[in-house]
Amino acid sequence: MVVESQNCEWIKLMNMKKIIYLILLACSAIFFSCKDDSGMTKDGDIVLSNLTAEPRIGAVVLKWDNPSASDYYYATVTYTDASGEEVKRKVSVYSVDPEKGEGHTSVRIGGFADTKTYEFTVTPYTSDERYGDPKTVSCAPEDATKAFKYISETIEATPTVEGAVISWTNEYDVPVTVSISYKNLAGETKTVTRTSDEGGSVEIFPFVEKTSVTITATDESGKNTSDPKVIEVTPERGEIPQSRMTAVGASGIEGENIPARLLDNDVTTAWSGSNNDIVWVAIDLGEVHRINWFELVGNSKDRDGQPVALMVFHSKEPVTDMSKAANLGIFEYNPEHIYNHAYKLKEPIDTRYFLIAFPSVQRVSITEFCAYYADAATHYAKESELELQPDPDDDPTYYPEIEYMTPTSTVNNLKITQSNPDNPSEYTFETTGGDSWVHLAPLKKQAAGTVLVFQYKSTGNLRCEFFWVKPGAPRPAGGVETFFDIKKTDEWKTFKMNMADEWVKTDPNNNAFKWWDGAPGDLVRFDIGDGAGETVVVRLMHWRAAEEGE
Repeated sequence: MVVESQNCEWIKLMNMKKIIYLILLACSAIFFSCKDDSGMTKDGDIVLSNLTAEPRIGAVVLKWDNPSASDYYYATVTYTDASGEEVKRKVSVYSVDPEKGEGHTSVRIGGFADTKTYEFTVTPYTSDERYGDPKTVSCAPEDATKAFKYISETIEATPTVEGAVISWTNEYDVPVTVSISYKNLAGETKTVTRTSDEGGSVEIFPFVEKTSVTITATDESGKNTSDPKVIEVTPERGEIPQSRMTAVGASGIEGENIPARLLDNDVTTAWSGSNNDIVWVAIDLGEVHRINWFELVGNSKDRDGQPVALMVFHSKEPVTDMSKAANLGIFEYNPEHIYNHAYKLKEPIDTRYFLIAFPSVQRVSITEFCAYYADAATHYAKESELELQPDPDDDPTYYPEIEYMTPTSTVNNLKITQSNPDNPSEYTFETTGGDSWVHLAPLKKQAAGTVLVFQYKSTGNLRCEFFWVKPGAPRPAGGVETFFDIKKTDEWKTFKMNMADEWVKTDPNNNAFKWWDGAPGDLVRFDIGDGAGETVVVRLMHWRAAEEGE
């Protein structure tokens, strides 16, 4: 019948819908089973292989082959430690096994204080947080208390000046005490100890001949010690490190210019001291060292009152009465030099305390002290060599192509004569009253640079000024001036000063502007001293370009 036929079709349709629903339900179950509680997706294609574990002292080394998936990024290592707490460690794909290379991972899991067996689970992950099946491996670390036996095998000795650096590694994350014994220059047996659960190093000194250094390693209990390891060390010769030294006293200190600045390897800082009788400073080398050179560096920023000689006393022991110290003699000190104060002793000495005294002077400013056991004092050798090279600014030659600054007839309380017919730039200025000055000729062309250079002789120590004058100005503008000093001398001296900062001034609103730029037509007023009866001879006054450091 038709009705029966229709019923059959309806039943078939309902059965089909039921089947589809069940299929969808099953698929849904499968879909949701691939998600864990964190929302990450499991992927059966992310597979690591060949997971192994190797015992180490207080540690386990895990190794595996990385998944072939191109987006594999890291793995997690999970285990339960001795206290029952779960430990999870992320291991990057970049933790490459040094033996097998890329595509293979090696990681050291340390910090174990026992030898029980631990289970390690390694799970691989991709960069988009898909993960593969975890792999598990078990291993027991080796007894960490035996780490001391292996430490001595890693010990190395690197020679230094009158000493050596002893270094070692500790891969076991357990405390080990390293003891280093040697005989120093004074004949004393010294023992240095270091305790750490990491590697370390220590510098031992001083000794100057080949020396036997004995090293042992002891476990945390203090009951077990490795067999002694003996290393023969031949130290280097050279500069004694300033880090070993201490400035222990001085006759006086000016402000922040403390004696410690002699030992900071910085020629821009200085010790400045003063005294009415004799100026001195004392240096402790730290221990008895062998010395055959010492060196001082003067202060380029403070050259007033510099000494012409120095005396040196030394002792192995601290002394309060310098008459009991050995006297190395008197050494010449050239105050014209910043460098070139290196002094070689007649014979090497073994000493600890240095006292450097400067007689017949009330103040001294020195930037550096160096001591050596070497064939030559070399720290400032380059600077010393350069200092002795002729300074082009000292050249007395008149060059017609250079525009020299010469006086005009606009003067006040000055008598001016041209001193040398062979040098048109040389003039003698005699002051006849206070406020003595002269206008120098306007520039014919752009100044060659910002550095003012001239050679001079002077009957006194004089304060001088430059007033900066623009073309057309009848007189210098008030306050736009630069002070500088020239010293009393009957020999030709060279003055040089970079005026770059002086050419730039500020207005009342603190806006910087260039007042004077050495352009054609610009001129200066040259003020000499502040009283009658002084004579200054000037030659070769000109501008030049600034050099590095000026």
